[in-house]
Amino acid sequence: MKKTISLVLALVLMLGLSVTAFAADPTAAAYEAAKTYFANAEGKNMLSLDKVLAALESEDVLMLDIRGAEDYAKGHLKGAVNIPFVEVVNYLDQLPRDKRIIVNCYSGQTAGQIVGALQLAGFDAYSMSGGFGSVKEDTPLETTVNAFVPAENGELTENEKALLEAARFAMTIPADKNVVQPAVLAENLDKYFVLDVRDKETFDKFHIEGAVNVPYYEMGGYIDQLPKDKAIAVVCNSGQQSSQTVAVLRAAGFEAYNVQSGMNNGWNKQNLPTVATPVEPAPVEPTPVQPTTPAGTYVVKGGDSLWKIAKNELGSGYRWSEIFELNKDTVKNANLIYVGQTLKLPA
Repeated sequence: MKKTISLVLALVLMLGLSVTAFAADPTAAAYEAAKTYFANAEGKNMLSLDKVLAALESEDVLMLDIRGAEDYAKGHLKGAVNIPFVEVVNYLDQLPRDKRIIVNCYSGQTAGQIVGALQLAGFDAYSMSGGFGSVKEDTPLETTVNAFVPAENGELTENEKALLEAARFAMTIPADKNVVQPAVLAENLDKYFVLDVRDKETFDKFHIEGAVNVPYYEMGGYIDQLPKDKAIAVVCNSGQQSSQTVAVLRAAGFEAYNVQSGMNNGWNKQNLPTVATPVEPAPVEPTPVQPTTPAGTYVVKGGDSLWKIAKNELGSGYRWSEIFELNKDTVKNANLIYVGQTLKLPA
């Protein structure tokens, strides 16, 4: 991992970009920061369209549109600056640390990768949930090309410098864009550790066979248990939470990939197989066994007498003496029988 980051820094130098010297190890710093990242991610670092529009009206924010230049030119949110997805890393040192950054893409997935890296590096960054696909017909758009104005940031601590370099590595997007297609994953499940960051209730209903469930907010406590020797495929419902998770994991030294479009819009739409968590049957209480009265016997009830029993059970009250004779071992007095007592009846 250290060798990889060194190669990235060399590439940055070749491009003529500024690199700040740092003493702390970028991967180690990101690894430790990842442990608290998820628990502190309010709203999973995502904002709905309505909240984005409200922020644009009331706050001094940087609206960063990372779609292609042609799509940006057709229409974008008020004040948005266009820096295509793969180029954002080149502007990392120029992004403002003193204002909120809202990142918008097509579906929210690539924005998630950018936001994950930015948040880890100390920026106040959020993605627009659903990306430009959440824009409505009455959403105010503009076609003005807004210029990016580099921010003047103060001196960073050694740890902040290290996290910035870890973010730089995570944002240096390779050709596969840190993504694995659902069908490819389905054919190569043995090559991946599948990490499902959805909530447990949703996971239990359907998930990829063999997937391990660690809900997004609980990820920090699981970092130490993730494999370093196997590719990690991260999946959520739509691909937004998982793409953010991938950026954090890559910065922390893991080989992580986002499952394209998540379970709902990717895996399930391609009719790929899922399994449900087996439901443990509730313990069954044994049905109390009702005592049965053996044939040829009678259990004394309230108000009974030998006369009454003989009349009802034998057809004649005068046969009471037969019952008495048959039960002499337990009935010592013909007038003293008690409720619940079992009496033998003559044939």
